[in-house]
Amino acid sequence: MQPHCLIKRSCVILLALTFWLVPFKSAAQTDEFRGVWVDAWGAGFLDASQVTTLVNRCRTYNFNAVVVQMRRRGDAFYMPQAPNLEPRTTALSASYDALQEIINQCHNSNPRIEVHCWVPTFLVGSSGSTNNMKHVMNVRPDLMMKNSVGQTFIGEGYYLDPGNPDAQTWNHTMAKDIVSRYNIDGFHWDYVRYPAADSGYNDLAIARYNAEFGFTGQPTSSDPQFSAWRRRQVTEFMRWVNADLLELKPNLIISASVFSSRTDAFDNRFQDWAAWNNEGSLDICMPMTYTADNATFNSRATDAFNNQGVRRVYVGPGAYLNTKENTVTQLNYVRTKPFKGSVLYSYRTPNSGTVNQTATFTHIRDNYQPTWVPTPALPWKTNPTKGIIKGTITLEGSTNAVYNATVTLTGTSSRTQKTEGHGKYAFFETTPGTYMVTVSYPGVDSVSSNSVSLAAGQIRTVNLTLTTNDTTGPVLSGIQIKSLTDRTATVSWNTDEPADSLVEYGTTLAYGSTISNTTLELARDIHLTGLNPNTTYNYRVKSKDASNNQTTSANGTFKTNPSGVVNDVIVESRQTDGTLTSSPLYADSGFANSNLKSSAVPLSGSSVQGSRYASSGTPSFTVIPTLPVAGGTYDVYLSHGLAGSVSEDIIVSVAQTGCSGLPSTTTIFQKPGANTWELLGRMNLTSGNNSPSLTFTRSSGVLSGSARMYADAIKFVHITTIPVINTHPQSQTAIGGSSVTFTVGATGASLVYQWHKNNIIIPGATASSYTKSNIQVTDEGSFHATVNNSAGTATSSSANLLVRFLLNSTAMTGGVISRTPNQPNYVLDAEVALTANPEVGFTFSGWSGDVTGTNNPATIVMSDNRNIIANFVSSVPDQIVDNPAAVFTGTWTTATGAGQYGANFSHAGVTTSGTPSATATFRPNLPTTGKYDIYVWYPSAPSDRSTNAQYIVFHSGGTVTVPVNQLANTGSWRFLTGGIQFVAGTNGSVRLQNNTGETGRRVVADAVRWSYSGQNSGPVLISPPQSVAVRHGDEAAFNVVASGSAPFTYQWKFQNTNIAGATANILSLSDVQNDKIGSYTVAVSNSYGGVTSSAATLGLIPPSEPVLHSIEILPNQSLRFVMEGEPGYSYSIDVSTNLIQWTTLTNLLNESGSVEFIDPDSSNQARRFYRSRWNQ
Repeated sequence: MQPHCLIKRSCVILLALTFWLVPFKSAAQTDEFRGVWVDAWGAGFLDASQVTTLVNRCRTYNFNAVVVQMRRRGDAFYMPQAPNLEPRTTALSASYDALQEIINQCHNSNPRIEVHCWVPTFLVGSSGSTNNMKHVMNVRPDLMMKNSVGQTFIGEGYYLDPGNPDAQTWNHTMAKDIVSRYNIDGFHWDYVRYPAADSGYNDLAIARYNAEFGFTGQPTSSDPQFSAWRRRQVTEFMRWVNADLLELKPNLIISASVFSSRTDAFDNRFQDWAAWNNEGSLDICMPMTYTADNATFNSRATDAFNNQGVRRVYVGPGAYLNTKENTVTQLNYVRTKPFKGSVLYSYRTPNSGTVNQTATFTHIRDNYQPTWVPTPALPWKTNPTKGIIKGTITLEGSTNAVYNATVTLTGTSSRTQKTEGHGKYAFFETTPGTYMVTVSYPGVDSVSSNSVSLAAGQIRTVNLTLTTNDTTGPVLSGIQIKSLTDRTATVSWNTDEPADSLVEYGTTLAYGSTISNTTLELARDIHLTGLNPNTTYNYRVKSKDASNNQTTSANGTFKTNPSGVVNDVIVESRQTDGTLTSSPLYADSGFANSNLKSSAVPLSGSSVQGSRYASSGTPSFTVIPTLPVAGGTYDVYLSHGLAGSVSEDIIVSVAQTGCSGLPSTTTIFQKPGANTWELLGRMNLTSGNNSPSLTFTRSSGVLSGSARMYADAIKFVHITTIPVINTHPQSQTAIGGSSVTFTVGATGASLVYQWHKNNIIIPGATASSYTKSNIQVTDEGSFHATVNNSAGTATSSSANLLVRFLLNSTAMTGGVISRTPNQPNYVLDAEVALTANPEVGFTFSGWSGDVTGTNNPATIVMSDNRNIIANFVSSVPDQIVDNPAAVFTGTWTTATGAGQYGANFSHAGVTTSGTPSATATFRPNLPTTGKYDIYVWYPSAPSDRSTNAQYIVFHSGGTVTVPVNQLANTGSWRFLTGGIQFVAGTNGSVRLQNNTGETGRRVVADAVRWSYSGQNSGPVLISPPQSVAVRHGDEAAFNVVASGSAPFTYQWKFQNTNIAGATANILSLSDVQNDKIGSYTVAVSNSYGGVTSSAATLGLIPPSEPVLHSIEILPNQSLRFVMEGEPGYSYSIDVSTNLIQWTTLTNLLNESGSVEFIDPDSSNQARRFYRSRWNQ
């Protein structure tokens, strides 16, 4: 069979004395968490073949847990479902669910690997995040964190602010979506912190802080009270969200990666992880102990060990900073503390210098974890002694949450807690017993629950509602319209007490539209979108306080701007009452108040308002406006008043952040040009940003009492430009029944979108993305978007949708499936031949799933997605040894009970000694040499059964020791270990020993089963790769299927040269161009041999023949015509005067399907022939 490809787009030794240096190697634990962080920024799980490689490596190198990054920066590597609004990542194909694929491969084979879903929590954005209109930065910009001067890019990127309750809700919704729908073992929080001390200045967060403590203005970043408040926001997030997740899935293991320096974490990141461990709101704490300095590593690991509280710490060495040898040194220190586990960062970069995954993981396995062990049990999960009481506090007659209510728990034990911003509370580690929950809040009557019984391991939810005698509604003030454009407006107002927010608006007094926010706050900005240009709107605002008293404003009106018109934004240094302007932010250094004021329209010219001046030193001022169009273009003007004291030669430097285009210096601050607006320059905002920072600093020139620098006013005038498309929709091959989304990204003001299929408008498809659900073959076609505003229209390139069907073929134990043609997916009505290939010792027993019967091969017609299973029956019968046939030493007691195998079972007391005092040996008489899976049986368990029963498997290659918790998986066959080589006869055995290290427990010997699973053999290519041809720019994939003894290693070659990193059974090639055309082979090997496939060829499919049409002679006698052909290809335009000799005029890239060309020299020719051809 041929390769298959899927289309998509010296040494002189002087020795005087020899020292033997024997490295210290800590003793392996019987169970130990051996995890690895797998990031989403490179190869790891970006397609199914990468997952296969990941899982094979974990099993080969004895890693029993993966912590996989399913959110990079606010994007989903899983399949989100409403109300989770997280957008899908663009790094994966539309139909590929990375999380489900990882779960399937980790859980469905032995040994089982734990899957922990890793999400960065509050860090949600990077420089390119805002290109996706569904991203939280675009959907909810009000949730973003700021620093003390209003900048939103802090440290590594853009953060949600924990001090904004809706920001916490965004993450809570995301986490519940994942936990409720995916069978993950654990959920892992990352970046659950603030980025720096100077952060947390989200508008609502500051309003909440000020309301709580009776402050105004803005706290300093070093304020101890503000630091404690921010620390509380993070701790309460971990408390209430984790309690909700555990209610969904009690056995979920919740972990978090934290700063390993506890002082830095506490003081600068407001991350009090030691308190989380003490409270029990976290199961596993993973300090990121990223250092190559072992003294630092040991110190921080020791500190973490001493601060595990009631939970556990698994240390996270930064393997990417270390040699493989030093990583093992650090791991040995972790083990000898002793911690119960570790997690390495990272799978993709496991060593410093030149990355060598194979060498590094091999060294770690051979020198630290040579055998497989299970992850350790968590006692508070498997044998809980405490419970959780949680709930929500609201006000009567509303759904408003009560913040800072005091919740008191009395009964078996007594505890007190404050509610957080959603009215939530949660008491972790609560002793079982009977309780009463009482809640109190200023101005309202206390309320208590009925008696609440709590059992060990139970989560009880107790919600309470407060009543109040307050009958006065909040006082509304400062109602105004801000940031008006042609399609948006912002309504702003204040209240004298914390209250919610609602705006009713519409073109009549019936209003018809509402937007609301249930958060109780003092100040708010409510953003109205989707308005019509040049239209008058009525509006009124409503606010309701914590006692459910509502105040409604009178009706107001505003008129949106004409299409494309955006209001100017003016920032003055001082307000009309003479105070400094704080919103938008104006801040200066070295300036004082002045009576001088510009009278440029519409400025007041008032000496009461005045401006600011400086007469010495190096003064500077900063302006951070909030502009109505993010990513837009603005002309920037400055103005100052007329006075003899204005410097005549001052030069001022201009520093700009979040924008570009302005000059680095300016003379505007000199005397000429007073009382008018002088143009500084044209400013281009960075994508998604509407709050640039401009700092003006005196650079040179005279500065004195008679030669001053004035800071008065700055104006931003929006310039409407034709939309610029920076992200075109991409062609996709999607699976039938799935959903597909096309997205276009554009910059410009007042953008209007329209999607087209096959050049026909799609009704209602007027957003920046277009999603089609449950796609069928009839949905195939070409899609593009137009983006327009008052300045013009931009048209995206076309994207093609191809619909294919999946054939999921699964071979049960005992064989493999080959298929012809061997493709990951198929076109409608494609015929596929499936062949079941049994291994030695097995026979094919029939098909199940969407095909039944015993025809082999079976022909499948792909009219839909298909799931087919090949079943095999071992010709070697299972061998079961029951306890009466076992050989016993020491003291054993025979008994009967529920769930036993056979007539009875035997049990013996355990010992803490390293030497067993009782053993039971089960020895089969195996009929044939080969691999066997081993299963054990023990009856239903009373509470005194051992949780660390020691089973030792004696086989032809040595021994394997497997500890078993005999309290779990009782009354059935429990998988012990698999793929173990035995020779025929009675040489192999399984011994159960009682040296468990426990006291007061018993081990149970009942039955052991050997199940034949095949022969050890070298690889045989059942389905070699097949040749294929694709179009320019498409994707291709070669696939190989081998039988024999797993695990296999793969190495793909192009033109007989190894392809770096191509070590999976599937080779994926993107953007196929001429440099990838040629022959491909793959070498497959295992411990018993190797084989290389025959060559498979990747070729190019030529495009359809181009057509020249729409010929037009222009007034200057030049010739204009249109060339139409397949998009994505390069074409040449040739000319001739005799149809024999041709000359190339130009080369054109046909991006959208048609290209216009003008021949300016045609007027000089008597006759001229044209042709178009594909450039191969």
